[in-house]
Amino acid sequence: MKIIAASLWGISSGSLWRAADSQMVTPPGSRHLTIQELDAILQTDATKEFDWSEENAIKAGMLWDGAVQFEWNKAADAELNGQRFPYILCHVGEGLSGYKRKVALAEALNLTENDEDIYYLRTLYNADDYLCVYGQLFASVAAGVTGEEFIVQPLVQTLKFLNNFVDNANEEVGKSNSNEQDIYVPTLDVILCPNVAIEENVTADDLAFEVIDSLVQKTIASKLAAAISDTYYLTSEAYGNSTDGSEPSERAQLWNTLLNDYQKAGVCDEAYDMTTWTLTRAADLETGLTSVQIEFNNTGNTEQDQACMLTLALAAATYPDVCSVELRKPVGTSNHYATWLTQSELTDERPFFDVGLNGEGQTVTISDTGIDQNHCYFLDNENPASVTYNMNSRKIAQYVPFVDNSDYQYGHGTHVAGTVAGKRNDATGAADGIAPGAKLAFADIGNSAGSLRLPNDYELLSVGRPYAKIHSASWGSELPFYTTQSRNFDQFMYENDDFLILGKQVSFPEFRQKTTCFNREFGFH
Repeated sequence: MKIIAASLWGISSGSLWRAADSQMVTPPGSRHLTIQELDAILQTDATKEFDWSEENAIKAGMLWDGAVQFEWNKAADAELNGQRFPYILCHVGEGLSGYKRKVALAEALNLTENDEDIYYLRTLYNADDYLCVYGQLFASVAAGVTGEEFIVQPLVQTLKFLNNFVDNANEEVGKSNSNEQDIYVPTLDVILCPNVAIEENVTADDLAFEVIDSLVQKTIASKLAAAISDTYYLTSEAYGNSTDGSEPSERAQLWNTLLNDYQKAGVCDEAYDMTTWTLTRAADLETGLTSVQIEFNNTGNTEQDQACMLTLALAAATYPDVCSVELRKPVGTSNHYATWLTQSELTDERPFFDVGLNGEGQTVTISDTGIDQNHCYFLDNENPASVTYNMNSRKIAQYVPFVDNSDYQYGHGTHVAGTVAGKRNDATGAADGIAPGAKLAFADIGNSAGSLRLPNDYELLSVGRPYAKIHSASWGSELPFYTTQSRNFDQFMYENDDFLILGKQVSFPEFRQKTTCFNREFGFH
């Protein structure tokens, strides 16, 4: 396979914010985030990576400061090779709106309010006294941001991992496929930084070849193992010098073991040969992000499987053009105990139906465990459901079997579909759905045991389009913060402003003020 660029992940568009004299990068005139601030506002794995706690605050803070300086050195080296580096930039203080803070950050970078490059500073966190954005800069430009109101934070690799990334990887990969009815497949979402694109002639297979074959496979495995060690602070010589001979942290030992034992030729061949890579390009770089999804199809209940996936995640995170690496948690159905919804909160009074608002002429997409298509509320012998949209269908206008073509006994999907738009074929049922006149487009994402497996987000949300304006998703994961999937769902609605996704509602007030590297200006803050 031909590799058409030195790094397939490093193809950027737009102007490159580079200072005229960038031969020497000095420490910035503004501070970086403290590890206490990280714990307060960001949902990343950094606080666990550096073993932060109130009792260990001094030592963890010193290690964190060393990691930040380490990243500044990497950013300077990247600039010498014409490569920008990812940063978090914050404006701190009282009395300004988020918009004015962002303008102040743009001015500190010598961008005007109308400069198209301002689109590539994506909002990460917006509160009364903080605004943080993220994007790529040359190190010399980042170092030129001065003032006590500014924070300039190079994106340390562990900031690219969502909170509890390592723990979740060990937990979920360790139990995947241990139950034959469980169809969860461990999946990594690798998100490129704003304004980074992949050339049209580069495929997902090209990316897989570069990362796997060049970083963690046969030909230069031992050489690259040392190279990766040098790019990650906890496995670097700089970290070793900072410990004063004391025992390395638990995470440092973990990453060293992975790099030393699982980059040897052949160790992870089987796991990596069975991965599926899906590339999703941003439709518009001003609002979207390009992403790569990596599915570990044959991963089982072994420590080696866990180690191979973590090693690949670390390899992906070494690229300056990668801003986030996330492991998808299993998703499950909800709304099991819903009985009925009302239009008026008054018994037997349905004012919508009284004026003819019953969903007729509309299509609702549902993604769930399946539908019992022989159920009287969905039966249509003349126009059975098919993968392509059929406008003549009585009820199920489209049925896309991503997993199978049925529901399990007393299935959740059949229940949800009945609640949304159920209507008996002989019109004599005891109860109708909320919109009995509507048609359904259905994405079957569940097996006979009710376990869910999701396709690519954009493929899932395209079911029923352009006829469907609503997508009902009564399922979700237990992650209490904004994820790649959250971002993709927001992005799809942003690009299709006639479309609304209704999902599982979860409340985690203790996480309300924290954020991740996926938050968007039109998403959650």
